[in-house]
Amino acid sequence: MRYLEGLSAGTRLVGVLPASGEYEKLLPREALLQVAPDGSDLAAKLDADRKNPEAWSAVERARIYVKSNHSWSRRAEQIYNRLNTGNPTGFDQT
Repeated sequence: MRYLEGLSAGTRLVGVLPASGEYEKLLPREALLQVAPDGSDLAAKLDADRKNPEAWSAVERARIYVKSNHSWSRRAEQIYNRLNTGNPTGFDQT
């Protein structure tokens, strides 16, 4: 799932959470509208989602986080710091 690109553009993600748990470690869970894998509940979920202002607040938080922590300059900084110190980069949610 390529979620960083969509969130950096301020879009609402629609889909299934990755089983790895990676998404939840990096981003607000509410920024993704979770639907059934076969899409059978898509229409109902989209209708309900239109009335959920918290969802768009989470998308905005995720957009800011992605733009500040996953830009090319930030990635270069993280790589440099990792090579310089040997310490892994933390990705705490803000």
